Amino acid sequence: MSYGKFVEELSRSLKHHILAYDNLPDHGGCILHLREGPTRVDVDVHVIDLNKEELIKMLSSVINDTSLHGKRIKISLQNKGLVMSASVTVEAPKR
Repeated sequence: MSYGKFVEELSRSLKHHILAYDNLPDHGGCILHLREGPTRVDVDVHVIDLNKEELIKMLSSVINDTSLHGKRIKISLQNKGLVMSASVTVEAPKR
């Protein structure tokens, strides 16, 4: 599945919380820029062809978890399941 189609389907399911995405070759997947919650979610390339419902549930919980706001999140595949990790806090975008 193409990144554009993948992100479009995710965005629809997440009530348009995805503002934009990047998928440069060196990213190893795609980067989702969110309207609220964590400002950036890195999605590993191997996740794209996995169960979208599982990813949507994980992203929904990430968006709603206030302890993750402002953090950089990575979602990857480990032992045939999704794994989420949070890294250092990033500066929130200025509005």
